[in-house]
Amino acid sequence: MEPFIFRFESFPIVLKSIGQVTGLVGMTTFTLALILSARWQVLDRWFGGINEAYNAHHNLGVLSFLLLLVHPVALALQFMSQPNAVYRAAKFLLPSGNLSIDFGIYSLLLMMALLVVTFFARFRYTVLKNLHKLLGVALFFGGLHSFFITSDISRNMVIRGYIFSLLGIAVMVYVYRSIFPQFFVKKYKYKVDEVRKISDTVVEITMRPTGKVMPYKAGQFVFIGFKDLGGVVSDEEHPFTISSSPNEKFLSIIVKSLGDYTQTIDELKQNSMAVIEGPFGDFTYHVKKSEQQVWIAGGVGITPFLSMARYFREMKDSRIVDLYYCARDKNDAVYLNEFLEISKECSNFHIRPFLGNERGFLTADIVEKECGELRGKDIFVCGPPTMMQTLKKQFLSLKVQKDKIHMEEFKLL
Repeated sequence: MEPFIFRFESFPIVLKSIGQVTGLVGMTTFTLALILSARWQVLDRWFGGINEAYNAHHNLGVLSFLLLLVHPVALALQFMSQPNAVYRAAKFLLPSGNLSIDFGIYSLLLMMALLVVTFFARFRYTVLKNLHKLLGVALFFGGLHSFFITSDISRNMVIRGYIFSLLGIAVMVYVYRSIFPQFFVKKYKYKVDEVRKISDTVVEITMRPTGKVMPYKAGQFVFIGFKDLGGVVSDEEHPFTISSSPNEKFLSIIVKSLGDYTQTIDELKQNSMAVIEGPFGDFTYHVKKSEQQVWIAGGVGITPFLSMARYFREMKDSRIVDLYYCARDKNDAVYLNEFLEISKECSNFHIRPFLGNERGFLTADIVEKECGELRGKDIFVCGPPTMMQTLKKQFLSLKVQKDKIHMEEFKLL
């Protein structure tokens, strides 16, 4: 590897060095982004929720794309002080028959196409998911480029070992998650026992295991693929928060019609097969140490709290809980009667319906006024993203510790 001092002898050499460094770091962040997409439960524990792992995956993906975009541009700009500079730079950026370079070009072009489609096209989730899998192909071409090109990777054994170790792990993750998930990803098989319509837009689906029962904690979520939806056999899967208690012999979820998939969910028939992966998530009250907690739900964000409240009642929990159920009106407050029943049975469980048509938007000041000093209490919030972020800022302004504010912010990336 060239001595560090020689990398800054002239402006073209500086550009070359920038290109080499951005390429090296870009490949590292690219492999890490792919590894974080594996949906491993160990990542769930390390990151405090699989949603945080997915956020890191997304951010690393964007960073790697920017670095790998700078990589060839900086290398091409080193020709600008030479005769026919524009021609030589353009020729460098186009496939030329030199496979060691062309592999890198193919990788970057595929990344660009996939990211443009992901951010701007309006495809169904399953189409975007399958397109997202092609990032593994882009990584494969990038790995071939790194292997064959003459660079610091080929000259330095330590760097070469580091990069190819990461690439090897990323390839295994890609095979595990995208190529042969049916062999490697642990899933549970359930059958639909009942589909119960709760309101015009909300249904509750109850399922029972056909084999091994999936253990889970109150408040966690799973990925479910219903094999027979509307008479169509499908491998499409989506995340759903569990609404049943971990003590139950069945598993239930609440689904609100929000998109193409959920709008057809009430067409499920009894005995339809459900394939479940999970559980995931760190949004569960009973692993927190605080004896006083505030739960805040908005809309269908009530689902994890239903699981938690049911478990709370069954375990005769001694914690003191105040649950704010934010809804437009009583008709939108599904399961309110069940929460009221739980509050009657458990004197330390307080349900506080907060109806928008009567009181407007819930604020942290209102919570503190009604529940007393908030510092030291664990606060759980699940609802629309704007609501969660607004309340989080308000609680922080009231000096509530950041690690005491728990958000269920899972979204598909």
